[in-house]
Formats: sequence, C-alpha cells, structure tokens
Amino acid sequence: MACLGAEDLTCAICLEPFASPVALYCGHCFDRECLNGLVGEPCPICRQAQVPANVNVQPKNALIFQAALSLHPTIVAAIVAREVEHERLRLARLASYPKPNIRTRRTTSPDVNVSWGSVVFVQALSFPWDAIFGPAGLQDDEEETPESCVLSWSIVFMFAGCYIMSQAVTYLLDF
Repeated sequence: MACLGAEDLTCAICLEPFASPVALYCGHCFDRECLNGLVGEPCPICRQAQVPANVNVQPKNALIFQAALSLHPTIVAAIVAREVEHERLRLARLASYPKPNIRTRRTTSPDVNVSWGSVVFVQALSFPWDAIFGPAGLQDDEEETPESCVLSWSIVFMFAGCYIMSQAVTYLLDF
C-alpha cells in the first residue's frame, strides 16, 4: 500500500495543507473554500468531473484531514485556524440560502373546492354543442328532427337530474 506524501495532503489550488478537504466525484480532494469559486467548472486536475453546486453542504473528509494534521505537526495551529475559518464561512453561506417552502402534512382530509355536482355539470357542458344538438340547434321533440341530432329534451333533463343528484350526494357526504 502506498504512503501519502506531503503533496497528497495539500490542496492543489491554494497549495496549503488541507483544512477542510472535500472529495469530488472523480476522487480528487480540494479545500472546500477553494472549490466555492469553481462551482460548475471541471476538476482542476483531471478536467473530468464538475464541481457540484452543493459543495458547501458536503462534509469534510475527516480521514484526509487527520492525515494532514499528522503529516504537518509543526503547523497544526495554522491548519486548525483555517479549518475554523472555513467552517464559519460555510455556516454563513448555508444561513444565507433561501429556505425551502416546506408544507406540513395535515392529518385531516384536505378541503376540496370542486364538488362532484360541479364536475358532472361541467362535464355536461363540455360536450361539443354541434355534436349534441345537431347542426340545426336545439329543437322540440314534437317537431321532426334531423337524424344527426342526438339530443332530445329527455337527455337535457337527465343531465339536470344528474347534477341535482350529485349535489345531494355531496351534501350528504359533508355530514
């Protein structure tokens, strides 16, 4: 197994030991603060993976951070100070993000603005008039109607009856 060298534990962008290392999808690690300016750009080393927009939310790689601290024992205080500053900046950025509009689920049934009667009535009105009443328009049953007319007064009363019945059912369901 290969040992990590000093160049493996330093950020390739700022050339300082890792204070808040974040790994990209390609496997390369950089400091979080260095990646903030490169969101949407390709990886600075391999040019393959893009820096994701959620780089502020990603947790730091604790294993690489501990390795950087153990490899550079003389500058531990500087690394920890940079880590604290990076974390402060990350939290400030997270606090400035717009909060999502989260709706809580209600345990009761939701209010419905459309009643079944309205649905049936709108459905009755949504038929094409020419196909229902025929090209001559609405005519009386006593008169001779063309064979293309498919609607008589009995169908109109049936639609009205459906509407009234659906209103009654809706009224009973509300109790």
